[in-house]
Amino acid sequence: MKNFTAVVERDPVTKLLVGYIPGFPGAHTQAKTLDELQANLLEVVEMLLEDGEPVLQTEFVGTQSIALARFHGISACSQTERSLSQT
Repeated sequence: MKNFTAVVERDPVTKLLVGYIPGFPGAHTQAKTLDELQANLLEVVEMLLEDGEPVLQTEFVGTQSIALARFHGISACSQTERSLSQT
């Protein structure tokens, strides 16, 4: 079994969820719900894998949460949290 990490964002104009797999060319889709998005991503990845194992152009490392002491003054950061993902 091969696992991929997808990034999910909401498009501010269409309000649709947009999902993509970092570094995997063509592995992106959109949907109204998370369940629909996951099904769409699975379908896209399965279709792309028919052409063989992908050579990922980038590697997903993780996310960072940046907490600012002041919203408009970027000079003071109170905390940085890191979440690393390993595949």
